[in-house]
Parts: sequence; C-alpha cells; structure tokens
Amino acid sequence: MTLTSTDPIVRVAAGQIGSVPGEADKNTIRTLEVMAEAHDRGVQLLVMPECGLTGYVFETAAESRAAAVTLDGPEVRRIAEAADGSRSTS
Repeated sequence: MTLTSTDPIVRVAAGQIGSVPGEADKNTIRTLEVMAEAHDRGVQLLVMPECGLTGYVFETAAESRAAAVTLDGPEVRRIAEAADGSRSTS
C-alpha cells in the first residue's frame, strides 16, 4: 500500500506509567501527565495499559477487587475529561 498526500495520517503512541498496585490516585495522575506529554507531541491516539490505574500484581482476588476502579468513578472521569480536550486534572 502506498500513501498519498491526501491520505489521513494519525499519530499513534503507546504509553507506559509503571503502575503501583493499589495506588489508583497516583496512577491516574501519572496517566494524565503522560496524556499531556503525548498531546504536546502531537499524538492523536494514545494507547495505555488495561490495568494502568490499578496495577497488575495482587496476591488475591479480593485484593484485586478492592483496588478496582469503576467506569463512573473519579479516575476514569478525570481521564475522560482530559481525553475530551478539557485537560482537567482536578
């Protein structure tokens, strides 16, 4: 496939934050920092790890559930607002 000057180009990047298990607030702040840096570099689509907010290594299922975030929770809200362009980090 050959791109032409009229083909849309999307700048894509993968982000990594070094998540700390059970530290959703800190992981959210770091995610927002990475999002801002990616935006400043012209990234249009940033792919982040699926467990970036909660961390990955838990000893038990109960520990994992205790660290979980919800789709309507403050962590996801802050990220959605930043992704939407409002750049809110509060």
